[in-house]
Amino acid sequence: MVSGEKGEIMKTRNGFVSNSSSSSFIVVGIRCDFPVFSELKKELKNDSGIIVIGKSFSEGFDVFQVTNEKILKIVCENDIDGKSNIDFDYFEIYKNAKMFNVDDGIKLIDVIKKIDEKLFKKMTVKGVKKDYCATSDIKSFYINYGDLKIGTKKV
Repeated sequence: MVSGEKGEIMKTRNGFVSNSSSSSFIVVGIRCDFPVFSELKKELKNDSGIIVIGKSFSEGFDVFQVTNEKILKIVCENDIDGKSNIDFDYFEIYKNAKMFNVDDGIKLIDVIKKIDEKLFKKMTVKGVKKDYCATSDIKSFYINYGDLKIGTKKV
């Protein structure tokens, strides 16, 4: 409120204002409930799209596309198959996956139109908030998962 000659005047702002440190995404892909590194490694080489939803941060999740074989191996070995030795739930891994930014105005119907119909029948569609601290490269992966242990070795 601002005081004026004729009393108090409320300031207004036109347009979109956000302090959010996350973005909304739609992830579409075939969920790998029991991922096998050797199989997903082929997918990685074919550039078919491997997207991972990792641990939760304060404003969203670690959502990232895997482009590095080393990260893929770590993610596969620490997935939901009951062998995880990390202190958060698990990684969700999606193959043949695409990620669409909802904040850019994309609608689900537009996403569906971009996916092959036969492949789409096998896919999962999931809405997720991606935190601004999400993994973007191998360095940020190690920052986000530095406490991750593979066997007896620390990453």
